[in-house]
Amino acid sequence: MNIYKFVNSRDVREYHKEIGYKYSPSEAAWLVYMCEDSTVQERHEAWRWIIDNMPDEMVQVYTYEDLPVHISLHRVLEEFIEREKEGLQFFIADLESKIFTFDRNDSVFSNWNNCYNFIKQNEKEIGKWPVCVRYGYIDSYFSLKNGYMLIDKGGKIRRIQKERLSERYIYEKTRTYLSIAEFFMYMTPGFPSPFKDGDIVYCWGEKFEKVPMVYTTHKETHDSDSDQGMVYGYVIDDPLECYVCEYYYENHLSNDYPGIKFILSLEHISGIEYYRGELKGKNKFLDPISKWLREEYENDLAQLLNDFYSMIK
Repeated sequence: MNIYKFVNSRDVREYHKEIGYKYSPSEAAWLVYMCEDSTVQERHEAWRWIIDNMPDEMVQVYTYEDLPVHISLHRVLEEFIEREKEGLQFFIADLESKIFTFDRNDSVFSNWNNCYNFIKQNEKEIGKWPVCVRYGYIDSYFSLKNGYMLIDKGGKIRRIQKERLSERYIYEKTRTYLSIAEFFMYMTPGFPSPFKDGDIVYCWGEKFEKVPMVYTTHKETHDSDSDQGMVYGYVIDDPLECYVCEYYYENHLSNDYPGIKFILSLEHISGIEYYRGELKGKNKFLDPISKWLREEYENDLAQLLNDFYSMIK
């Protein structure tokens, strides 16, 4: 199976192909789960291929007492497939007083089939995909705790999410409940990256737009394993409307030019791509930052600041 296709970033994907990078079983399983474009069926088929064609791997998780234990990746994936199938069947089941709705629509439907058929028949009017379908009960809230499904244009189910869609095997080993998402959070891998200091990449903005960021390999953490695979960089604070964790460090750039912010993006390295758009407005200031990190100023901080000031004028 072509595991490369599950890498979200086209640039990381092509780089891994170029260097012939071979994924471990846990890395392959993680990429399959994180893939934004895969459907539930495609994910299950890929996990099944991993189980049948790759060696088992012991993955570290933690018990209720926060003690490390190692569990079988194959066993976990087997149960993930079964739990998601069970979750799907429960989600679409017709139960008394059960009703459905989906985002960007004010309608309420008496059963799953009516809701699903409405979505498929009104694809042109819906606009943005995927749509999030939720269910609730008459005289009650539409709580996300009940679960939700993301449906692509054409009716393909991209993701099924249900709280406490947990695995018996994991509970037996840890005495704690882990959702599928929580399990993969333990596994966050690091991958070879094509990006270098000074490259302009993007992280996702609040409205899912591409927000440019100057990438850097510089990391200031006490635990080198805690940020494995994460993305650091410089952004222009206007303020920045971006899904990021803001880490303020003592560094020459941020101190000398307060409009620059050093951040840790919530995006994993496997989802980052080169920014291919034109830098406009405040983001033009990213260009001299990029040159600084590429050492094109030869450590001449005064020239860097002059370039900033000339842009302001």
